[in-house]
Amino acid sequence: MGMRFSGALFILVVTTSILGIAMAAKTNCTNSNSSSSYGSGSSWSYSYSSCAGGPKNDTPPTSRKINIHWIERMNYQIWTFKNEPIQVNDILVFKLPHEGANYNVSVMKDMPSYFNCDFAGSTIIENTGDGLSFKLEAKGYLSNNPNYFFATKNFCRGGMKLWVTAMPRW
Repeated sequence: MGMRFSGALFILVVTTSILGIAMAAKTNCTNSNSSSSYGSGSSWSYSYSSCAGGPKNDTPPTSRKINIHWIERMNYQIWTFKNEPIQVNDILVFKLPHEGANYNVSVMKDMPSYFNCDFAGSTIIENTGDGLSFKLEAKGYLSNNPNYFFATKNFCRGGMKLWVTAMPRW
């Protein structure tokens, strides 16, 4: 009895999964049927689809504005995992705790600079009034190159740094 029930449940789960995938992959492609004569008295038909390259996606890629409370003693790697997926065109807004905060946000040039808190060649993010904003852009074709952010002075060595990899939007 238990084996019968589990077998039926398995078939039900597989069937609904297949139907769900089929509905998700439903396209707005047009099919055309045509018939033609070939030789004397024979007739054959064929059909084709205008979906070259797969289904058409008319939804434009959107971006998110992601607020980051830029404070000391925060584990930003855990923050990154909690806020995934972070994608190309998302905007990171670094919110300082108060107007007179004595640190800012800079972008590091590479991974060794990130690990060593090396400020040479880094770029400071300018304040836009709504916080320190940075738009994540692709650095190459289907690139997922990381962006490295840090707080200047001794805050970087205290862990006030962030590593974000912007994934492409599909």
